[in-house]
Amino acid sequence: MRPLICCVVLIGLTSCGYVGPVQPPSPEIPTPVTDVAVVERGDKIVITFTTPPRTVDGVALTKFSHIDLSVGAADKTPENNKIIDVEVPAASDKEDPQPKPVEYSLDASDYIGKLISASVRTAMKKNGHYSEWSKKAVLAVVSPLEKPIVSWQPSGAGIVLTWPNSAATQYQVQRQGPSDKQPVAIASVNENNYIDSSANYDTDYRYIITAKKGGAESLPSEPVTANFPDIYPPTVPTGVTVLVGPDSIELAWQRSPESDLQGYYIYRSVNGGPFDRLGDLVNVPTYTDRSLEHGKTYSYKISAIDKKGNTSAQSSAIEAQF
Repeated sequence: MRPLICCVVLIGLTSCGYVGPVQPPSPEIPTPVTDVAVVERGDKIVITFTTPPRTVDGVALTKFSHIDLSVGAADKTPENNKIIDVEVPAASDKEDPQPKPVEYSLDASDYIGKLISASVRTAMKKNGHYSEWSKKAVLAVVSPLEKPIVSWQPSGAGIVLTWPNSAATQYQVQRQGPSDKQPVAIASVNENNYIDSSANYDTDYRYIITAKKGGAESLPSEPVTANFPDIYPPTVPTGVTVLVGPDSIELAWQRSPESDLQGYYIYRSVNGGPFDRLGDLVNVPTYTDRSLEHGKTYSYKISAIDKKGNTSAQSSAIEAQF
């Protein structure tokens, strides 16, 4: 009877699938936060970071029980600074966990003139299982920067933006045009003015200026809308040359740089007489004059005209003996 029992046991063992070693349970410890940032904005200190999507052993993190934010002296460890219990974000998708953005702000008044740090740790279970503290984000807190008050005026060089000088060392210029859903940073300047030479005529633009100094920034200025009409003529044509041929005088000059240029008018004087316009608008920087008589002196001037009809002054006269 014993041989039969052994055979049955052996058959049962060989017919079973391989289970493999038993896996230990997850320690359920989140990976550390890696993107803590701290900035002074107006009279607030704003701390931002994103929560980790997985534990240290790769398990999806769907919900946190605690998020601890440490804020205080930069020369202290996180445990020895003020610990703030931050509201946890909404649960994440278990199948596709994603980092969740978190923002926390506090009054800057208690920290002015101090060097502070911010650090974060998270937990997914009420009884602990905290991540390591993140690296410190450090900020030198200064007196709040004033919000710029912006004004504008048109000029031939572009839209001129100005605002009162302040304790800031830098100013960020943002612009929102007709095709922009949000303001876009277009410049960072050290002075309290900016000329937007890339702005198009007869177009609405909204500008926002933010003052900055180190890790501090002011509240954004109130948006100011600018729209300047095209009343500015092109630059006067330069580099005019003449070449006398057997039956013509060839004129050439430097192309005008304006993007809205329409063309050029040619003016001619014969033997010192008045300058009269020759023909219609020329859209290239060359002209051939064939209406000539030998033995006469011809002088020429060029003016540029844009698509709005603004016409430049005439260039200096250039003379040719035919």
